[in-house]
Amino acid sequence: MPGKWRAIAAFTLLVPFVTGSASGAEKKVEVTPFIGYRVGGDLPYVEGASRATIPEGTTYGLMLDFRVERDGFIEVRYSVQKTELDATNSPLGPGQVKVTDLDVEHYFVGGTYQWETSTLALPFAVSRMVSGRRSL
Repeated sequence: MPGKWRAIAAFTLLVPFVTGSASGAEKKVEVTPFIGYRVGGDLPYVEGASRATIPEGTTYGLMLDFRVERDGFIEVRYSVQKTELDATNSPLGPGQVKVTDLDVEHYFVGGTYQWETSTLALPFAVSRMVSGRRSL
């Protein structure tokens, strides 16, 4: 396990002890590790190639919700997808070739408001997300 994920795992395990009581009314921070699947996509206007793609793959990360009022939270989320960048008919060769390994990282800071409801479904408000790409 890389050092970054060891730190996230340790933080996830320690937060319940640092934030106090485990009862829902007194909980100030919610920690949610997650895993999912992200679809791939094409990159438009790639110089020297007829097409560039980022394949689909597994994504994982950590979400922190900080309670700021009874039904309101500030949310901080990080996720990463380890994938690659592929090019078709490029100077690197005919057909589809791997250009580089690629980490697609998403950083999210926003807010969530939970309206009171008598059903099991809890509607929420959505905020803006910022993405970053980094090659290995």
